[in-house]
Amino acid sequence: MFASLAPVATLLASVALVMAGYGLQVTVLPLRAELEGFSSFMIGAGASGHSVGFVIGCLAAPYAIARAGHIRSFAAIISLGSAVALLHAVIIDAYLWVLFRAITGFCIAGFYLIIESWLNDRASNETRGFVLSSYVVVISAGVISGQMLVALGDAGDFVLFAVASVIVSLAVVPVAMTKSAQPAPITLVKLRPRHLYNTSPAAFISVLIIGVTTGSVVTLAPLYATGQGYSLQFAAIFSAAIFAGGALLQWPLGRASDLTDRRYLLIICAVGAILFCALLRFTQGWSTPVVLGMAALVGGFTQPAYAIANAHAFDYVEPEDYVETSTGFLIMYGIGGSLGPIIAASLMQARGPDALFQFVAAAELAMAVFLLMRLRSRGAAPSATREDYDYASTAPVVAMGYEEAWDTEEQQIVPESIGPVEPASFDGDEVDEPDAADGPDADQ
Repeated sequence: MFASLAPVATLLASVALVMAGYGLQVTVLPLRAELEGFSSFMIGAGASGHSVGFVIGCLAAPYAIARAGHIRSFAAIISLGSAVALLHAVIIDAYLWVLFRAITGFCIAGFYLIIESWLNDRASNETRGFVLSSYVVVISAGVISGQMLVALGDAGDFVLFAVASVIVSLAVVPVAMTKSAQPAPITLVKLRPRHLYNTSPAAFISVLIIGVTTGSVVTLAPLYATGQGYSLQFAAIFSAAIFAGGALLQWPLGRASDLTDRRYLLIICAVGAILFCALLRFTQGWSTPVVLGMAALVGGFTQPAYAIANAHAFDYVEPEDYVETSTGFLIMYGIGGSLGPIIAASLMQARGPDALFQFVAAAELAMAVFLLMRLRSRGAAPSATREDYDYASTAPVVAMGYEEAWDTEEQQIVPESIGPVEPASFDGDEVDEPDAADGPDADQ
């Protein structure tokens, strides 16, 4: 099975590099902002700007990729992201940092879209699940590695920003030198929020709240740690522990959701998050392993919920609607991520660092209450229509993560304004051009 990774090894190498640079950057930025005297509100605004840029990237990047192709778009996105990483250290301005974070979010969304469509194109139906699952593992390992690099430097220096920029820049090399042909244009779909809500109100509201909580925790955890008196180095490790906990519990919680109504698992995740958010309030003076363990459990019960909510929605969705549903929920998650950090940061500024996990606990409680109401108004999905939880569905752009979606006739939807796009050939390799007859009209 590992032989199936050989055709995508260069792509996975680029993923590892970009995620390491991204993990380093996203952790060092709030710490550096605090050292520069930025208010908690402006730090939260930067995190919200990142999510806004991510949502814009999900909507706009496919058009750029359709016009310029995967390799050229990849090079442009990586170059822009690398430059912005350095600009944070060159221009110390809270308002401009919000703009820089938005650009980073846009670049990350474009990066995910390019890589995931490319991985899907290179994988067969038999190997797609393993390839995308490996991709998810590489993402987690890369982000955690980047977060840990913060502990080896000083957030007040230029060096960590330079290292982040260098790591991201190096990601261009494996893709630029690949002999792999570019895939066909990626899928573009219409978004119908009301339709998404009507399909599964529980999943729709849960994804929005999960975006609020996850965006707040991932972004503001370093500020919480320093606010509690911990060192900058420990703050980086604390953040990495949250992300590691989410990665470790993703699979067991997801598989458990196959055994029952997934809404019960979402409620369990909410209750677990509330419990460990509350316990973090009393960890001052506790041993370091205990504090990091609590942080890991907070991540373990907040981060896997997104994929479980998606899986719940897919229990009610027809295969031809998979791509639209995945993309729509990803954008709802991004909207939640744009709201959560700025609200949490405002509360931290007014009430202190403990307000972060108080806010997260309150949001999780709201989600649990809503899910309990939905349990009373709608029964569980019939077992015949339920989809097994797939670890590949935890990919950041899950619209590309479902084999059934890729196998439908709606594989390519290219805007009429762009017209047909001819994939380029590199290094003398022949490239199979997509058959226009295989795709539907652009307005479908």
